[in-house]
Amino acid sequence: MKVKDEPHTLMALVKGSKPEPPVSNEEFLLSLVQYGLWFRCLAAWDHVLSAKQGSDISCMSSAIALRAQVAAQYEDLDTLMVALAAWTLNRQQHVADLVSRVQLVTDSKKDRVDDKHRFTHKLRSLGERHTRIDRLSLVGYLGTLTKNEVLSILGVPWQDRFPRSFTGTRGDLFRDVPGLLEDSLKKRAKSPLGLQQQAYNKIKHGPQLCVQCPHERSELRGHTREQLLSLSRGLRVRILFDGARTQDSKQEFGIAPFLSHSPRDLERYFFSQMVWWQSLMSLIIEVLLGYVLKVRPVPRPCDEAYVLMEKSLRFSTLTKSYSM
Repeated sequence: MKVKDEPHTLMALVKGSKPEPPVSNEEFLLSLVQYGLWFRCLAAWDHVLSAKQGSDISCMSSAIALRAQVAAQYEDLDTLMVALAAWTLNRQQHVADLVSRVQLVTDSKKDRVDDKHRFTHKLRSLGERHTRIDRLSLVGYLGTLTKNEVLSILGVPWQDRFPRSFTGTRGDLFRDVPGLLEDSLKKRAKSPLGLQQQAYNKIKHGPQLCVQCPHERSELRGHTREQLLSLSRGLRVRILFDGARTQDSKQEFGIAPFLSHSPRDLERYFFSQMVWWQSLMSLIIEVLLGYVLKVRPVPRPCDEAYVLMEKSLRFSTLTKSYSM
């Protein structure tokens, strides 16, 4: 039996009679709003739907895949926000170039951006070369800013009135974007980003996982009957942060946490994390297209993404207005 050749999934254009121009900022941002921002969301939505209809093993697989997509999307989000902030300093630059130069790192003291001076220094460097930026300090710094400061950094010329194309729940969300963006960044700054990234790494590299029963493992810890009542007797995926070790030290909590694969939990997690953030970023980029690049009419996401965007408002827990 012969091993088949790998099928080709990439296509390159041969050179023509004249050089092809680079991707313009209008083309790049339009593509993001309509498609690029939503690729991970649409792929993750397939995992959520699969969990609703599949077996236990299918649900576990969906939970792992969804967690990986969310972590990757947050990395996309951080990269894009840095690139847009750098573009504010010089509108002649290509946003696609700036995105390609961002190198996010973790726990790097020399690449921290704890204040405006360091952040601005990194943005200016990004206009010339590939630049390393520490993610933990970036998320922490953005979480200290007011809504007006965030909009200023991203170069968004916000106005109280909004385009007629923003109607219904989409229009309601648009009016509140500045405040919701501030709240979302503050909330994210308080969440354990390091733990999320570590979980993503353990899933991506290895994978460093084990399928076990929480009830049985809790019995091995000597928990009381009352403590065991709320624990599932079914199997769950367990993320191993430190190899085979499962017992926390005095300074730790959750060295080997179990991952829920309940379809309802996955759906709530998907809408409140993935779609919510992409909805905010989509509206911000739409404003940049309409008021900085003067694109008319203001574009909107593709139909599949638009449906998810509308649904996400029911799952947000940031404000009473957008909670279930």
